[in-house]
Amino acid sequence: MVNRNSILHLSTTDTNINKMENKHNIAFRVAFFDMAHSPCVIFNKNMILLDINNRALQILNVKKEEVLGNKVIDVFPVIESREPFKAYLEVIETGIPIDDKVSLNLREKDYFFLARAFKVGEGLGLVGIDITENMSAMRELRHNPVSIRYSK
Repeated sequence: MVNRNSILHLSTTDTNINKMENKHNIAFRVAFFDMAHSPCVIFNKNMILLDINNRALQILNVKKEEVLGNKVIDVFPVIESREPFKAYLEVIETGIPIDDKVSLNLREKDYFFLARAFKVGEGLGLVGIDITENMSAMRELRHNPVSIRYSK
């Protein structure tokens, strides 16, 4: 005969383990999000900023509490007039991620990113790779071509 107390105990233990694992997963995700070298932002379905990582805060030169809860156009004023804004809304609707090249002018400096937009819950996640230095080097090479010599 099965002891109901042992089943209850196992069930309670499993629940406690799941809660501990969930807390660990959340802590891991938060640490990973904040330690990433790439800028990452999360918006809800209305394009209100829910979270932003440290790298994105550094690039924007803002504090988290200054931007959380703001609309995307308040955080990135140029984005609503760009075609990708419509595409980001489509990502929320369809769940199909997209890749995009994004340029931002911040503090008299142009920044360039390869960005991926993807559905997160009911909202949108954006993660970017900063290619600003690569773009600057490409411009420099276009304006000042170098000859490459091969030695035999």
